[in-house]
Amino acid sequence: MSNDVAIKIQNLSKKYRLQHAVTSEDGKQTHELWALKDINLEIKKGDSLGIIGPNGSGKSTLLKILAGVTKPTSGTVEMDGKVASILDIGAGFHPELTGRENVLLNGQLIGFSRKEIKAKFDQIVDFSGIEKFIDEPVKNYSNGMYLRLAFSIVACLDADIYLFDEVLSVGDAEFRIKCNEEINRKISQSKAVIIVSHDHETLAHMVKEVVELPSLKKVNTFNESTKVPDYVDSIDIRNIQYESSETKHLFKADLLFPGTLDPVDIVFMIRDVSNIYKRFAVSTINASSFEKKLTQGSHAYMFKASVSKAILSPGEYSVDLLIIHQKNIVAKKITGCLQFAVNYDDLADTLYNNPFLRASWLTADWELTNI
Repeated sequence: MSNDVAIKIQNLSKKYRLQHAVTSEDGKQTHELWALKDINLEIKKGDSLGIIGPNGSGKSTLLKILAGVTKPTSGTVEMDGKVASILDIGAGFHPELTGRENVLLNGQLIGFSRKEIKAKFDQIVDFSGIEKFIDEPVKNYSNGMYLRLAFSIVACLDADIYLFDEVLSVGDAEFRIKCNEEINRKISQSKAVIIVSHDHETLAHMVKEVVELPSLKKVNTFNESTKVPDYVDSIDIRNIQYESSETKHLFKADLLFPGTLDPVDIVFMIRDVSNIYKRFAVSTINASSFEKKLTQGSHAYMFKASVSKAILSPGEYSVDLLIIHQKNIVAKKITGCLQFAVNYDDLADTLYNNPFLRASWLTADWELTNI
């Protein structure tokens, strides 16, 4: 491995043995699941890489192999430098131990000595912002305090390679800004950084390159300079509206399409004051869906998306509307087309900090009228 390479992956595969048979891609019943298959990747020192992909595509498995948590079935991984990883927020924490004790325990579990951890202890506590509670058992911590301490341990330890699995939504808005700033600082220090996330837009603004599993192909993430068909550019976006009901935020847009209609994705993207995208609502429009209704001429669509008030934290938000042709190629984008706020009064049954509600995709639908 050359001196400028931090991570070199060759023909990496990981197979799991299942208790119950599943249907493989060729239609056969099997008790084997290939989480990764023949992955090749080289990351140089100072590179920052974002990895995206659907659930089950092997993103977390790849990071676990790089962190030494699990072994590959075949293939090789070479790592040059000290590795710090956060694969599961709070993994390795013991609920009966204090925050102080868990810092020492967790730091050693991810590969650092007690001496190294003690040298960084004050910085870790300061970054977390929970110094008043550091000698309390973590079982008494709120979810936010737990997340803050877990991220701070990795963020403050000195390493050459950093592995982050789904940490872009850690904690409250203020702490997420700190986390993103810290990741950007490590990138600027020429550390090798790998981030696994579903948040395409945030990754596109943070890392040098985004790839998608399982094929590890480069993703043209919201590249607005890419040439798109003329008919896509002629789509007219009209009358964008925001409405608020007792339980939901509702977004509407009237779209006028030309007669020819290839598949496009219509996307509402909700972002907070720190420009971190929180939720997405996506719907695909194509002619085949309406072949019995379509007539000659242009067609008007109303695209509607809604989000429960219970899964957005209090604060101010902006909405972007995108028309995406093919694979993440943005044909049109209207930034800040809507603004709205979430108040504490809206959140009698607040659920936004529930970890099971972090999925980005929201409900969306649309209807057709001929004009």
